[in-house]
Amino acid sequence: MREGAVVLVTAVMIAGFTSLNGSFFTLANSKVLADFVAGNVAVAAAQVMLMVVGEIDLSVGQVYALSPYIMYLVYQDGLGFKVGIPVAILAAALVGLINGIVTVRLHVPSLIATLGMGFFLSGFNIYISNGWYQIMPEKQPYTAVFGGGVIAGIDVTYLWTAAALILLAIVLARMRHGIWSIATGSNLFGSREVGVNIRRTKIMNFILASVIAGMWGIFIANRGFTFGASGVADPAQGGDTLTLESIAAAVIGGTSLLGGSGTIIGAFAGSLLIAVLQDGLILVGAGAYIYQTLLGIAIIFSMALNIQARKWARR
Repeated sequence: MREGAVVLVTAVMIAGFTSLNGSFFTLANSKVLADFVAGNVAVAAAQVMLMVVGEIDLSVGQVYALSPYIMYLVYQDGLGFKVGIPVAILAAALVGLINGIVTVRLHVPSLIATLGMGFFLSGFNIYISNGWYQIMPEKQPYTAVFGGGVIAGIDVTYLWTAAALILLAIVLARMRHGIWSIATGSNLFGSREVGVNIRRTKIMNFILASVIAGMWGIFIANRGFTFGASGVADPAQGGDTLTLESIAAAVIGGTSLLGGSGTIIGAFAGSLLIAVLQDGLILVGAGAYIYQTLLGIAIIFSMALNIQARKWARR
């Protein structure tokens, strides 16, 4: 299993950080790790769905910041969260649809199409927010379901994240759309010849990536309500950091940028490794540059290993 090596490295890192700082392997710090993974892994899994078809989305971090603000603005217009949340998710879906159409219909490489969309949304988010965060005025049943509540003692965001990972894993491994996605990334022309709808498959995955990014942006914006505080829509949340870390998690977990290969379990393993690396370095007092350096090495090593594995498989 490609994910086995990542899990092993993560276990070694946990043991190492625990030996350096006993606070690492505690219930309180486990909550910190869970919060990081819950805010990152679903977006990483969505990137896997795109990367297996040979595409990528560099705008997900900005969609992550956009959706909470759309939700807030609709609420401010007097329509409430009951309308604001669906409108925000639809706005995210529209971004994904545009990314897909520009890539598939206009034949603009997804790297360029989504990079342009990311810059556009970055400016748009600042414009609609005036560069300032907004506090959600009150907790409602809708905010409780979308990230601001607890069910059976478990944070709702954790439940949504687990459900998304299970569903995407089933889709990718067992359902026609997932099989078509892998086939598209493996052999574009061969897939088209046997009747796979290449355009629809890619566009659907672009929409899926944006919708997941938007939904998890809403979850994180509402999470303050879970702890007795207020939810916050912040234009600085997500952004380029989330985009790059989601791609890094997918690649570290065994997904190939060349398409045709990737797993949702790998995205989870990669997200967990990044969380452990970041949190562990903070606890042992290492500088931020060390985290960036080690993460860069991990990405390069993982990609090189993926390429070699494909060569070995062909032989």
